[in-house]
Amino acid sequence: MNGYRDWNHYNVALWMHNDRVLYYTMLEAVQFSATLEQAIVSVYNELKGGKTQDGAPFTLAAVREAMEGQELEEFLSA
Repeated sequence: MNGYRDWNHYNVALWMHNDRVLYYTMLEAVQFSATLEQAIVSVYNELKGGKTQDGAPFTLAAVREAMEGQELEEFLSA
């Protein structure tokens, strides 16, 4: 589905890339993390147990797929 594993991953990515609060949550996590993996886990820990407004759960795998390959590495604190 649009290059994503399934509807859940696609929906989570849509929300994380297009919702202002979720986007800035993702960007802030990257800015304060040494690695992208640390940022992914940080965002997941903030969102776990929650769902998008369409009902897709924020799983670790979905958050990871939404954040990987988005050229976020340039914002890492390193």
